[in-house]
Amino acid sequence: MNFLSRIDKDITLLLDNLPVGIIRFNDKRRCIYANRFVINLFGIDISKSLDDVTSIYTKSIHREDCEVEIKTCMDFMTDFKERHTTIRIFNKQLN
Repeated sequence: MNFLSRIDKDITLLLDNLPVGIIRFNDKRRCIYANRFVINLFGIDISKSLDDVTSIYTKSIHREDCEVEIKTCMDFMTDFKERHTTIRIFNKQLN
């Protein structure tokens, strides 16, 4: 295993064990990474695909946070600078 592969595995291990959700999308709006917290939060079966993450994520954003999240995504599509947001997840089982 080369040095970069080892670093990549270490970073993935760290990200997968953080108690926060991390999702990365590519320029075609497809999910290319979701950490374990996100996968567990949404109950996603990753043995099938990560394609469902985008749909599940957008449907789960609390309605009061949607406007800010959409603006953040549109800003990213304009200048391609990395961004982060804090949103609430609308839990349909509780609300």
